[in-house]
Amino acid sequence: MKLFDYILFYHHRNVPELTRECAICLLDQPINLFEEHYSNQCVHIQRTICDICVYNHVKSLVENMLNSDIICLEPNCISKFSFQNIRYILSMGNNMELFERYDRQLTHEHLEQIKEFVWCAHNGCGSGQLHDMGLHSNPMVTCIKCKKKTCAFHRRIWHIGMTCQEYDQSKRLSIDQNTQIWLQKYSKKCPQCQSYIQKISGCDHMTCKRCKYQFCWQCFADYQKIQNHGLKQHKEHCIHYPVYRHANNNVYTPRSTTCNIL
Repeated sequence: MKLFDYILFYHHRNVPELTRECAICLLDQPINLFEEHYSNQCVHIQRTICDICVYNHVKSLVENMLNSDIICLEPNCISKFSFQNIRYILSMGNNMELFERYDRQLTHEHLEQIKEFVWCAHNGCGSGQLHDMGLHSNPMVTCIKCKKKTCAFHRRIWHIGMTCQEYDQSKRLSIDQNTQIWLQKYSKKCPQCQSYIQKISGCDHMTCKRCKYQFCWQCFADYQKIQNHGLKQHKEHCIHYPVYRHANNNVYTPRSTTCNIL
């Protein structure tokens, strides 16, 4: 029996049934709505939040595309719901259309993390393909579906009659002077997808919101290489590059420790 079918059935019964107060909606709900642990990773012993509130929470996050990582609502439980968990919760409300949107969102996020993957920039196409700039000196990508052209470097519709450098120059000229000054002063471009990024606070370990590429804010070094091989993957001019000095106790100390390897 689906979740809302059961609620309708319960409220039309005359037979008393065990209930529990939900910690979120504060309503006395049938005990059946507190029975199942959605994730095997959950650490709570007894559920305090009803199925209806769990469903509404997941539904809201997926509808607004707020976060692909959805955490269990129970107090002191940080278990992340799996793909199958999300599918089951949304199916309780017969909302498989929303689950399909969630599935597409995850697929897009995973593809965006592949450096060589390029989406077709033309509206209505929705196709994409691999284009390794290391192997192809030409950044022009011909879509395998619609046959139209996309620039793999700018991730935009191909700039006909212009090289990438000429296109960049034309874009700079088209931006008004005040905006250009602001962008140069307060933002930088992601080394992978060229999106503008503003750093508000925190350390220099940056993650691009669009393509998820991780890099150093100071020198644009690939943070995956830093995590795998150490701080010497920073560029030599970077404040995080480990320049060592000889101390009295023969200990070598790095110049900067403000950005840790996570």
